[in-house]
Amino acid sequence: MTRRLFIECGAAETRAALVDGDEAVKFWFAPARGDEAAAIAVEEGDIRLARVRSCSTPLGGAFVDIGEEADAFLPTAKNQSPPVEGAKTIVRVKRSALGRKGAVVDLDWRRGLSPGAQQAAEACAANASTPCALLPPADPAMKLARIGAAFKPAEIVADDSVALTALGNLTPVVVDETAVIEADIQGAIEESLSRHVGFSGGGRLTIDETEALVAVDVDLAGRADASQRHANDLANKAAVARLFRELSKRGIGGRIVVDFPPPTSPAARRDLLEGLTALDADIFPRRIGKLAPDGLLDLTAPRREKSLLERATEPAGEGWARAGRRLTIDWQAKAAIGALERALRRSRARRLTLLASEDLAAYLTGRETWLGRLRERYGARFTIETRPQMKERSFDVAG
Repeated sequence: MTRRLFIECGAAETRAALVDGDEAVKFWFAPARGDEAAAIAVEEGDIRLARVRSCSTPLGGAFVDIGEEADAFLPTAKNQSPPVEGAKTIVRVKRSALGRKGAVVDLDWRRGLSPGAQQAAEACAANASTPCALLPPADPAMKLARIGAAFKPAEIVADDSVALTALGNLTPVVVDETAVIEADIQGAIEESLSRHVGFSGGGRLTIDETEALVAVDVDLAGRADASQRHANDLANKAAVARLFRELSKRGIGGRIVVDFPPPTSPAARRDLLEGLTALDADIFPRRIGKLAPDGLLDLTAPRREKSLLERATEPAGEGWARAGRRLTIDWQAKAAIGALERALRRSRARRLTLLASEDLAAYLTGRETWLGRLRERYGARFTIETRPQMKERSFDVAG
């Protein structure tokens, strides 16, 4: 299938989606252009000045302060001397902080940097007294394009000419606002926040994330062939075709346990293992563990960033995106601005209204930069109205 990388440069957020054929298989997020310096969280690839807090011989590394709440971990090679406590050093972030775990960093910070960028980082480090970023933040569209380009899309499609300028050295790059809108990144993201997802022929995957692991149940309910002799094997084949794409676009990694219906024979079990090993290996790298005769599978995948569910939600009561979790107000605010902007693009002559709950409208009032970008791009064709009767953190676009 043809892969394309779509980049949406919104007023509140920059997003990218890798689309394989007509299906989104991976998402990335970055600040809106102009908000790069306001991004506080340390991300993979950042170059930071660190100060060594303590060394741990049993763990084979050191804990270093990189300016975040939790110290980062710096592994040391077998033949490498441990760093000196209190010393300053330049590091690259290999994995951002996850949950209560700090980031993981290394000393290979020069890799991929031009000589000029290396000199700039060293000069900044020499003049800094506390842990900090050593290079200015990259253009968000360029950053997402370089990440997505590793998956070898046939083309990169951006939705504005500014992005085209930023992506000029990555080819082929085109500007097609309509194509980005029709890719419906928001719709694909919303589907990926659902606990359940169907697969071909009927049946569904139920995906539950916990702090320790991710559990996936393969359910045959709704399949027309459920009473056939080899129904389990047919369902398993269809489920595997869906499984790794779902895990990929949800940003899931770490320990994963999948409960398949029991394969009906040793040959069927071998076929299932073959599919588990071969399908979508480049989209979702993983290590396949044991597949038990009863269909229980154990696998692991790299975990370098927050999952989509972790990014979008926070602990809460019932009645939200997931039991025990709800969409964060920042996520909903960006979704509201994105929905309004897409509607303004589709309807060039219409005046639109963003209807927002009281809490969401108050949050947007404090984000005048986002609203200012909308006015700069689309003029005075929109208003925001507060609707006290609307559910918390909800919105709609009317007009």
